[in-house]
Amino acid sequence: MLGGGELQQQGESLALAVSQSVAQAALGEAKVEAERLEKVVKERQQVVTSRNAKVRLIAREAKINLPENCFRHSWITYRIALTGDKAATATEAGNSVGEIDRRYRVPKPKAEGEAWFALRPKPIKYHWVHPGPVPPRRSGQP
Repeated sequence: MLGGGELQQQGESLALAVSQSVAQAALGEAKVEAERLEKVVKERQQVVTSRNAKVRLIAREAKINLPENCFRHSWITYRIALTGDKAATATEAGNSVGEIDRRYRVPKPKAEGEAWFALRPKPIKYHWVHPGPVPPRRSGQP
């Protein structure tokens, strides 16, 4: 016969095991989805050449709606916030100051510009696998 404390401990252990299995299942589903999206990009890689196009393709496959030219507009907006120089930003972007004044009326604080340009993706470790048979080792090689 189990005492109250032992019964509670078994219940907590069971709840932890269920939580862990649910978390593992969710992680497995996320991993499968990430692999699927990576496969889609690889299949279309010969067609998709620019980074912008690759990001847009991944976003579309993940059902994320990215507005047209959103990266260009963000770059110009936050470049002006960072530098405060519309003329230089217009030159860098291949635009005119008049066009920037028409499209980018809401100025952003410098801190937002710094934060936007500081964004970096998390590093991903890739393990290269030789596509063919492994050649035999020669004598004297480790």
